[in-house]
Amino acid sequence: MNTRACLAATVFCTWIGSFAAACGHRSLGSQPVDLPDTDGFFVRPGAPHPLGCTIDTDCVSAPGVNPDNGCCDTGVPVRPLARAYVDWRWAWVRENCEGVECPILPPPAPMPPCALEGRCVEGRCTGNCP
Repeated sequence: MNTRACLAATVFCTWIGSFAAACGHRSLGSQPVDLPDTDGFFVRPGAPHPLGCTIDTDCVSAPGVNPDNGCCDTGVPVRPLARAYVDWRWAWVRENCEGVECPILPPPAPMPPCALEGRCVEGRCTGNCP
């Protein structure tokens, strides 16, 4: 694959995590968690880093996950997380959480729209507020 096609595939397919690897590009979000800064996140061996990213489209808004019970959200406001992590977590829920009942949580407090706009800054997903 030539460089231009590889770049186009990386940008277009980041959200499904496919062609980038074929071009030799891996975002931090697609790498297994080896980093020490995952405290407060639900992770398992082989999980993508919850905040890892390469470009802004690697980041999506999603609810916080209970770090002790990955089947349930925390009620913590929605925040930018790595798309690869969100996809991994939902696949993990489908495989591991049948029959688990999570508490009904109140909706999170409203946040400014910029807080929900994911940006990739220095390899980490963050909001877009100044």
